[in-house]
Amino acid sequence: MGMGSEERNLLILFGSQTGTAQEVAEQIWREAKRHGWEGCVRGMDQVEPVALLRQEACVFVCSTTGQGQEPDNMRSLWRFLLHRALPQGSLQHMSFGVLGLGDSSYAKFNFVAKRLHRRLVQLGATPLLAAGLADDQHQLGPDAVVGPWTTDLWGKLDEAFPLPQGGRGQETEEGKAPEVVPMRYRIRIGRRVDRAVRGREIPSDQVLVATLEERVRTTSADHDQEVNLVRVRATGLSYSPGDVLMVQPHNPDDKVERLLRLFRLEPDDTIELLETNERHPIPLPPSWMCPNPCPAAEVVAKLLDLQAVPQRYALTLMAHFTTSELEEERLLELASPQGQEDLFSYCHRPRRSTLEVLEDFPHAADALPPEFLFDIFRLIRPRAFSIASAPQNYPECAELLVAVVKYRTILSSPRLGLCSNWLAGHPIGAPLHVWVKPGSFSFPKDQTIPVICVGPGTGCAPFLSLAQHRASYPEPRAEMVMFFGCRKEKGDFHCEQQWRRLAAEGVIRLFCAFSQDQPNKVYVQHKIEEQAALLWRLLALEGAFFYVAGNAKNMPKGVRDAVLQVAQNQGGLDATAAETFVSALEKTGRYQTETWA
Repeated sequence: MGMGSEERNLLILFGSQTGTAQEVAEQIWREAKRHGWEGCVRGMDQVEPVALLRQEACVFVCSTTGQGQEPDNMRSLWRFLLHRALPQGSLQHMSFGVLGLGDSSYAKFNFVAKRLHRRLVQLGATPLLAAGLADDQHQLGPDAVVGPWTTDLWGKLDEAFPLPQGGRGQETEEGKAPEVVPMRYRIRIGRRVDRAVRGREIPSDQVLVATLEERVRTTSADHDQEVNLVRVRATGLSYSPGDVLMVQPHNPDDKVERLLRLFRLEPDDTIELLETNERHPIPLPPSWMCPNPCPAAEVVAKLLDLQAVPQRYALTLMAHFTTSELEEERLLELASPQGQEDLFSYCHRPRRSTLEVLEDFPHAADALPPEFLFDIFRLIRPRAFSIASAPQNYPECAELLVAVVKYRTILSSPRLGLCSNWLAGHPIGAPLHVWVKPGSFSFPKDQTIPVICVGPGTGCAPFLSLAQHRASYPEPRAEMVMFFGCRKEKGDFHCEQQWRRLAAEGVIRLFCAFSQDQPNKVYVQHKIEEQAALLWRLLALEGAFFYVAGNAKNMPKGVRDAVLQVAQNQGGLDATAAETFVSALEKTGRYQTETWA
């Protein structure tokens, strides 16, 4: 195939909603150099779509959001690829690979990656390999597919575009750490000098500086989990029911101090991030996240995810620098395709963080230059929370229902969710960065269309927003049926007074399942079956929309099975016809789910 004899150019594009696809794309970019490629990684909204018509080798990494939609930064490129005026042979010069990042708890698992792969083929592009379909529900997470898929990718690329004569990649000997590949950023460290040096924080059009206004616990004092209703206020904050608020958290002080000690940095050392000298460097983090330059303690607190499980590349990098043969052997084993089960037992099952792994390998930690901090650690990603309020009730405010994540594994210290614990301890009146994004739910704008909502636990949040919004509209309103579930009525009935008031005012019909308040467990699916006649009337005769939000483990399937039973028992359908009925609801957007692990 073509491509100039001087170098091989690979364009790596990501469509990312939360940052995972960007991380994976950058991982592929790092590997590209080692395999003799000149890589360029960009968001799908950072390239001119027509440039694809000239691209010979391209990798697309994309996530699937909500009900099978493409990420926000992929939409313009996707519209271009779908344009009817685009001839079928438009991409005949392109060889490509598509890597999808999805969650099998959703009905449309990796839907975007599958559609993109098919469309590229329709336009004449040649697939190098089958689309990779990574699953967040796998015990190893996306890595279970990403690692083998990228290994296969390099072999297929070399077959399609052989190395120029005399050229070579950086081959790695068996059992040896690979050569260091380009750093994410160059880092300039000022040791105890220029302590007042601090870059300017440039505001973002999208990101708001909010104030934490109120935090009220919604679980009883003796309940084993703390859940808080958190209210934030920001000038210009506006949203609609179903939207989510993105929150950018920071690391706790104790972990920041541990990291600084590990890399022999003083809190007030100055760190300045610079783009690498690569032809296509990775863009620097936006300055609203952290000014540049900035004191080391602030950089670590605001940018580096100290609590995330390490990527395999971090282990490889540690193996390269360690002065201990035993550590090198162990790290390479964990990072190898053959060591995936071992990696799961060591890192993923106990949720051992990158910081803890560094502390477990002291020779590697001691030898690692601080200039590689941004290659060892991921950037802190924003967290998304369904908004639980209506803008009419609290202008320029949003309420979030936040479960404080704290659990134990085989490790001595408990595992703490970064953002939920940060919000639980953030001082009232203190600032935080937030922004609004559309959620995965699409609620009908017509208030005469009935809705049925199933939201156990904190899954009730988007439906509380919808109910409050509907309450502000004059009657007549269509029915809104709400199924709420929790363990104990007096323990974790979140926002009980608000739900009771909405029911008393006739805004909603409320059915509650308290699983532990009686000898036999009662769940939301049991309440659905009890209200079979009501649900069948609304779904089959009145065109109702059905929504499910909550934990992905067993509840979504249990609810779907209950709806199938409603179709059979009330609609007189056999099992096949009932499945066809529910599938049609899903395909037309009248049955939507939003779940999380």
